[in-house]
Amino acid sequence: QGRIHDAKRRKVILLALEEELQAVEFGVNMPGAGFGGFSSQTFDELFSDIPALLPAAVAQDVLRYHFRMKHLALSAVKASLPPSHVTEMAERRDGLLDRVRFERRS
Repeated sequence: QGRIHDAKRRKVILLALEEELQAVEFGVNMPGAGFGGFSSQTFDELFSDIPALLPAAVAQDVLRYHFRMKHLALSAVKASLPPSHVTEMAERRDGLLDRVRFERRS
């Protein structure tokens, strides 16, 4: 029964991550703080389950994405993001969204 619970929890985690990734918008004039990564509520709630229930490579990608987004957002000057940051953020989000969707289907 624990294995069934873990499988269901894994699907919920992947769905939550997919929903958050789909909700992200990128633009040069968007505020930097709190932008691009997962919301604090989602990330904090799922943090312990991500490495426990997702394949190691996917968990690593999720964690790297979140912390890279945080870094890029916080490094933005005067609440605007350089175009290179916006491009990187969008590319990272799209790649992770593809991985999460693939995992949800498997």
